[in-house]
Amino acid sequence: MKFRFCGDSEIPDWLLTQMATLSRLSSVKAKLLTQHVARHLSGQGIDLEKSNSLLADSKLPESDVKSLLGSIQFVLTSASRFSTGEDHLRAELQQVGLPREHAAALAKVYHDNADSIRKNLIQDSLMMNKLQDITWRIVDGTHLIELTLHIKEGLASEIRTVSMMADPAKLQTLLYDMERVRNLIAKHGLADGKRENI
Repeated sequence: MKFRFCGDSEIPDWLLTQMATLSRLSSVKAKLLTQHVARHLSGQGIDLEKSNSLLADSKLPESDVKSLLGSIQFVLTSASRFSTGEDHLRAELQQVGLPREHAAALAKVYHDNADSIRKNLIQDSLMMNKLQDITWRIVDGTHLIELTLHIKEGLASEIRTVSMMADPAKLQTLLYDMERVRNLIAKHGLADGKRENI
C-alpha cells in the first residue's frame, strides 16, 4: 500500500514497528512527544531528558525513546516534504495502525508547525549535519596538518568528532573548491532557499 506522506511509496517496516510502540502510549504523551520533535524541526533544540521523563512510566530504554522520536521526525519531515494535508495525514496514520486519537494528535501538531518545519528544512537542505567547530594542528615531525571537525548530529545534537590529515597543498585546493561552491550558491540564490539550476 502506498502513502502520500511517504511520497506515494510504501511505508518502511521499521516505521510500522515504531508506530506500534507509539500506539501503546497515551494520545496526550504522543502529542507532547510530537510537539518536542516539531520544535526541533522548526530550528529549536530538543530536550531529551524531558522526553525521557514523559516516558518514564512506559519503561522504554533510552535507545527506544530515540527510535520513537526518530520515527515521529520521519513522519513530520516526510509529510512536510510531500505537502501532505492534515486530514490526509490523519487518515494515513490510522491506516498504519495508530489509534484515531493518536493520529489526530500527530496530524494537528503537524498542521500547526508545517510552515516552520518546511522553512527550516529548506534552509538546511544542503546540510547533512551542522559543523560545530574545527581545530587543527601541525603533526610533529611532518609537514602534515591534522584537522578535527566537531559535528552536531541527530535529534540529541550529539557532537561527533572526525579527524583527518592532509598536506597544506591539498587543503589549499579544498579551500579554493569550497569558495567556488559558495560563490555558485550565492550567484544562484540557493542560500535564500531558492531552487535554480546551477
